[in-house]
Amino acid sequence: MTVIELGVVFTLAGAAIGAVLMVGFRPDVERADGLVEPRLRRVMAKQLGLDPDRLTLGASLRGDLGLRGADLVTLAPAFEDELSIIMPERLLRRADTFGDLVRAAVALIVERDDEERTAPFRLVGREAQSF
Repeated sequence: MTVIELGVVFTLAGAAIGAVLMVGFRPDVERADGLVEPRLRRVMAKQLGLDPDRLTLGASLRGDLGLRGADLVTLAPAFEDELSIIMPERLLRRADTFGDLVRAAVALIVERDDEERTAPFRLVGREAQSF
């Protein structure tokens, strides 16, 4: 094994250990909800002209707020800009309450952060490439 190959092995081993440790970490969902909820509330109130006080976690999107599926789909770009996530249309259409939207956004943020933690290295043959 050459010095370069040995260095790559140690670098990859360190990255793997760091990735294992970080994947085990999960943000406190309640705390994350507390950070995401006001941002989604602000976006929805602004985009749809809703009273922010009506946007409680238990508020029914269709019943209490009178929204249609098309209304929710129009929110996707604003949610994506605000939180740097891609909010699939299917999640928006399946959400029944404002709380469902918050939980979906938190799950997408956790997923995104997991991918960012494990993405810096990729093995190509016997070499590691950093991105």
